[in-house]
Amino acid sequence: MYNIIPLFPTLLYHNNYDINIEELIKYCYEQKELDKSSKYPQRSGQGSWQSLYLNTQLLNPLKEKVNGILREVCRRPTFHHPDWVNINPPGATNVYHTHPNSDYSCVYYLKNEADTGIMFVNPMMHLGAFNTTTFTNKKLIDDTRASPQYKVVPKRGDLLMFPAYLPHWVEKNEGTEDRLTIAWNISMQINPQQDKIGPFELYW
Repeated sequence: MYNIIPLFPTLLYHNNYDINIEELIKYCYEQKELDKSSKYPQRSGQGSWQSLYLNTQLLNPLKEKVNGILREVCRRPTFHHPDWVNINPPGATNVYHTHPNSDYSCVYYLKNEADTGIMFVNPMMHLGAFNTTTFTNKKLIDDTRASPQYKVVPKRGDLLMFPAYLPHWVEKNEGTEDRLTIAWNISMQINPQQDKIGPFELYW
């Protein structure tokens, strides 16, 4: 017998909101139609289309829901960065990446008929500390998610919010319809004049 205390968990917020979905789907395809001649780099997409940065007003009711979560979990004010559209047609994917220069990342799922998964990678893998998660027994993985990566299969209306440092990638769309999402990042507002406590002094 042994006792396990899961230390320093990575928090993934997973909620479902049916907010302006049909209008947002129409809006996303309108943005793609307007952007036919764009040479903007597709960042993480392979075979996909990603828009320029937008300020999508239809997302405001959803962002208010997110703000409600943030007011409960954050001790600093936050602000939303511009959003962007991701359209992954059949065969498209998104490669391994993070979202630098922000604190949280949000993804809102408008279409995912093929149940294409998003794979979150254990950030400790960067430190070469992979044996303790790669060779862990299945029951412990099921109980604690102490594994090299963790798959989430989002549904229509699902909102995922996760730390922006968390590496992730998207499986290949094996279906016959587009996988369609809108994503954006969130940052905390830092005031050096008020935040005079060192990061390692906060909870001692």
